[in-house]
Amino acid sequence: KSLESAFAEGVQRSKDAANGQGGLFDSETISTENHLPKVAERSRIEILAWEKEAFGFYMSGNPLDEFAEKFSGLIKIEEIQRGNFKDGQSVKIGGLIVDARRITTKKGDLMASMTLEDFSGKIGVTIFPAVFEKFMDLILADSVVVVSGKIDSSKIVANEISLAQDYTPDIYLNVPPNLQDKVSAVLKNYGGESSVYFKILGKWRMQKFKVSPNKNLRDELTKLIGAENIRFY
Repeated sequence: KSLESAFAEGVQRSKDAANGQGGLFDSETISTENHLPKVAERSRIEILAWEKEAFGFYMSGNPLDEFAEKFSGLIKIEEIQRGNFKDGQSVKIGGLIVDARRITTKKGDLMASMTLEDFSGKIGVTIFPAVFEKFMDLILADSVVVVSGKIDSSKIVANEISLAQDYTPDIYLNVPPNLQDKVSAVLKNYGGESSVYFKILGKWRMQKFKVSPNKNLRDELTKLIGAENIRFY
């Protein structure tokens, strides 16, 4: 059997137990050899999805955990809920889709509405037909995504959606002139796909190299210029 079928059988056993058709400690012995053959290692996201399906909640962690560093510079949902942003203002947030539903407009076009959750709260997101057509495959419950859009009455109207694992934040650094060479030397040790911007004479200027943002890089930069001068966004 595949791991998926074994897992599905386990889910059914749990449901049967809940309905009085068996129990977690009944007399039958389950053979690991028969039910859990050797299969390819599954991703943490898949494992968490299985936990949610089986138990109704995540047991071994939160799907957002592995994206905490990527999302560190994004707008927190609670900031929007507190009224820190005005209608029409652009924002970028990351979170878990906790529910999503398709809607048919009066013209027969498809759009969607979903609820996005980060570590600070939940917010409604509206995806109008033109955007829905481009990103419909990403709008699934339990997916972790990054949404760019505009504020509309404490909700967000999306204009772009990407999977968290595909999102590459840029790095914005307010660097004193006397430390630019040292900061550049550190950054060049972390080659990757993220663009880097230095604030020079009040303007953001893109650097010629690209880096891979992670906690080690942030720690090194923090020692040089302070956390308040660093943003992954």
